[in-house]
Amino acid sequence: MNERNHAVASSAPAMTSDQAAEVVNKAQAAFPAWAAPGPNARREMLTKAAAALTSKSDAFAEAMMAETAATRGWAMFNLTFAMGPGGKG
Repeated sequence: MNERNHAVASSAPAMTSDQAAEVVNKAQAAFPAWAAPGPNARREMLTKAAAALTSKSDAFAEAMMAETAATRGWAMFNLTFAMGPGGKG
């Protein structure tokens, strides 16, 4: 619920316990592939993810503002914080 105008900000279907277990199983299965490349390769992947987040920062900020009644400044602060020191992942 958007606290400013009381409109529905977003909706999502509930996950069943079976679906949650499936997500956990997939994450466990993917972990060896994530761990194998080493820290430098993982940093590169996370840096690319931060760049993708940055490219959609306006949309993320709008969603945060609608869902939590955050100000644009607070939303952008949180996005920068999520990207890590210097906003580079």
